[in-house]
Amino acid sequence: MPVINSYNVEAMLDSMATVSYGVINWFDDERGFGFVHPADGDRDVFIDSSEIVDWPAGGVHEGQHVSYQTGGTRHWPLAQAVHIL
Repeated sequence: MPVINSYNVEAMLDSMATVSYGVINWFDDERGFGFVHPADGDRDVFIDSSEIVDWPAGGVHEGQHVSYQTGGTRHWPLAQAVHIL
């Protein structure tokens, strides 16, 4: 029997994910990771270079404003789909 209404639930949930904003407060280019301080004042969020969309020509450094989605766990929040603003 053919499937009439098929959709990708995971993709749909990803598109509905909340976007957060913050400032990079530390980043190590050589190691490829750092931390973002969320604008809402919550605890810092880990950022891995593999999650940065459109890597900036000048690299990533302290003070840059970013938007991101939060993943990971409540014990280790992870910034995903990071955009340098």
